[in-house]
Amino acid sequence: MKTPGWSPFAWLLFDLQRTITLGYLRQRWTRAALIVVSIALGVSILIATRALNQNLNKAAQGATNPLSAKADLLVVNGQSGVPYTAVDTLRDAGESIPELEDLQPMILGRVAIRELDNRSVLMLGLELPAKIDATNALDLPSLGVHVDFTATALEYGRMLLDGRQPVLLRKELAAEMKERASDFNVYLANNSVHVSCVGTVEVRGDVGLLEKDTVFMLLRDAASLVYPDRGEPYVTQINLRLHSRDDLPRVQKRLQELVPVPCKVETLETNMEGVRDITAGLELAFSIGGAGALVVGLFLVYNALSVSVAERRHDIGILRSVGATRGQIASLFVAEAALLGLIGSLLAIPVGYGLAALGIGPMSRIVSDVFVPLDSMSIQLSWRLMLSAIISGVLTTILAALIPALQAAGQEPADAVRRAPLSLHLAYRVLQVGGSGLLAGSGLACVLGRDYLPVRFGVFAGIVLILIGALVLTPLMAEIVGRFLQPFFRHALGLVGRLAADNLAKSPGRTGIVIAALAATGAMTVQTSGFINSTEAAIFTWLDDKIAADLFVTAASPITTGTTALPMHESLGDKLRSLPEVQAVLPVRTHALEFRGRIIILIAIDTDAFDAKPGDASAHPFEHGLAQTLRAHPELREPGTALISENFAALYHVATGDHFTIDGLDRTLEMRAVGQVVDYSWNRGTVIVDRKWYRANYKDHQVNVFDVYLRPGSDRAAVERTMTERWGQSEALAVISREETSKVLARQLRQVYGMAYAQECVVGLVSLLGVIFALFISVLQRRRELGLLRSIGATRSQILAAVLAEAVLMGIIGAVLGFGIGLLLQWYLLDIVLFDESGFVFPMRIPWNASMIVIGLSIVLATAVGLWPAYYATRMRIPEAIQYE
Repeated sequence: MKTPGWSPFAWLLFDLQRTITLGYLRQRWTRAALIVVSIALGVSILIATRALNQNLNKAAQGATNPLSAKADLLVVNGQSGVPYTAVDTLRDAGESIPELEDLQPMILGRVAIRELDNRSVLMLGLELPAKIDATNALDLPSLGVHVDFTATALEYGRMLLDGRQPVLLRKELAAEMKERASDFNVYLANNSVHVSCVGTVEVRGDVGLLEKDTVFMLLRDAASLVYPDRGEPYVTQINLRLHSRDDLPRVQKRLQELVPVPCKVETLETNMEGVRDITAGLELAFSIGGAGALVVGLFLVYNALSVSVAERRHDIGILRSVGATRGQIASLFVAEAALLGLIGSLLAIPVGYGLAALGIGPMSRIVSDVFVPLDSMSIQLSWRLMLSAIISGVLTTILAALIPALQAAGQEPADAVRRAPLSLHLAYRVLQVGGSGLLAGSGLACVLGRDYLPVRFGVFAGIVLILIGALVLTPLMAEIVGRFLQPFFRHALGLVGRLAADNLAKSPGRTGIVIAALAATGAMTVQTSGFINSTEAAIFTWLDDKIAADLFVTAASPITTGTTALPMHESLGDKLRSLPEVQAVLPVRTHALEFRGRIIILIAIDTDAFDAKPGDASAHPFEHGLAQTLRAHPELREPGTALISENFAALYHVATGDHFTIDGLDRTLEMRAVGQVVDYSWNRGTVIVDRKWYRANYKDHQVNVFDVYLRPGSDRAAVERTMTERWGQSEALAVISREETSKVLARQLRQVYGMAYAQECVVGLVSLLGVIFALFISVLQRRRELGLLRSIGATRSQILAAVLAEAVLMGIIGAVLGFGIGLLLQWYLLDIVLFDESGFVFPMRIPWNASMIVIGLSIVLATAVGLWPAYYATRMRIPEAIQYE
């Protein structure tokens, strides 16, 4: 059945176009393969980065808020917790709010198990039925878990009489504990509880990742461990399930009116946004890298299709002369590009999966060490992700084909059948400059208007558009540089240099695109190196200046893996001070709370920790670090005062002297900023308060870390051994020195940046394929020219040198342009992207050493990959080359 409006001649022409396309692709299969590979690599990086982002976000959600995926709404109040009275209130509201189907209060925390060498495990406190029947299993649909009980009701009652608390274990942990002991002890903040396992828990369905090392306790028992200083019971959160989500905003508003201030009723999506703050920087960085790879692939596809148009001008002229319309000619090239893009995108799916599978292990270890503990994960590619990747790849190739297709369609039949090459018109130059300006202007508009656009869209779209706009001008810049270098190459390298420079100037469209790919790769490497240098220098200066303790004491795990560390009781500080080598001990408590829709960290410290004891003649003045900061701000001892980090001030527009409010236990607390400090410990801002004020308002006497300062001349290693021997087992202590802390933090930072370097290596591979492609096409297009040179006496070595000289010249120009663009990208990341994400301000440092390496490698690699096309040029037979075309 023919489509209405299509004549038989049109159908015949369509079949002819299809035949020509397939025939050309078979004839130029190597070129088609390079296009497919370029698209496949670019799309595979995009798939890998998005898959990593999605799986890491899901894992972070599961680690920070497990068993919440089945909930429709959550009642939360940061780390402060929700009073249990809110549970009773919501249960009593069942008749007035019929949409409320079920609710489940829960406690989230971590405890250490003595019998597992004080290993830190996740603890969940849940409400279980009052009666337990070992013959029946129990499903908790609001949490998505299934419980198998192994104890009878009688045994359960005996445990309570014996003072043992019943617990449930994940199956994996239960199997391990079965080999150790049936009864064991859990420890938290100077409290040790004797427990017995009464059953195992199996997680069912897609409820978020849950650590294998998980202990389930009764809600009241868990609350006594996590909130030991509260006069009334508290829970970490309340999971709410609704019969229907049809009128979710109205139900949410009604529930918000029932819960006490400052508790909040949030959707799972809103709560997830807070969790995404943990990995937002990594997600944005990988997204930019994936988009950069696709941009490089776009330029290479454009290059290949431009050559395809130039080579097929004669065929285009014949088609036009027999009645083909401009639209049909354009559709020929667009369809050809779409076909190659589809093939490349389909190949990218397994490649992207493989890249993600290779990266998920290192990434999960990085996130576990730096942010939240994650169990081993597997990569899952959703249909939506695969479909969007295929669409992105096809649209990229179609976009790259538009200009070549319009060029082909715009040719008149008489001009097209001529063998003479077309010259670039002034209109083309104007279009090139105008297009570059439009792209760069659009990117700048996205950046300036990013506050009015979706979250992170303006920053992401801005850098991509500006980068494309800059690369669009590269062919013109390549021609200008080629003409400028012609005299130099003519005198310095003779015939070889002149041929290379002349070809560069005569074919800017071909060579310029490759230079753009090299420049993009070099730019990404330079900006990453510069970003690392700038951030590392500032962070370690801050660590040396402000985190000046000799030893850091935590529980269950060292401070460098603080995500699994346990809070300690403040009384441990007195034990540490009892050592004669210890001069000062600074207890530090960190408390996460929500502030203006984001999670900030409240840091409570003892403002009098550095006060010299009476008669202590050996006390040194502590002229650096926190001691100096506290002496500079004595008003911090006053109630309701705080020091704010510079990024807190920048993100929330709070200045010294301003008042702001934060959430307390049962009311909002008004604070006054008395000063600003540099603090890189949290990307959403920190607020430093006096711990006496914190204890009174949050009813919390626990400590996260003790900063220990030793007397001058003390043996640090000996003090560390003494602390470990005396309290390592009983208090589950982990002691680490300042030097070791710096080494571990440096290694963690470099692991994060190493993933970015790995991503850029793949982008570099795409660029090198482009260099091979361009030089090989250059040889094919110049066969007649090279044949004439050989016929008049040029040697094979001169032909080889001419092609290699062109590769060297492209490498030099690409490296220099990449250095300049890389510095621009580094400034953009530091002053716009990083500032928007975290409010951090880092001084820009130019990575001279890394830049020189990048420039050298660009030239060497461009030369190396040019060997094959150059060798091919030397093997051409003179008669065949002259007879070409």
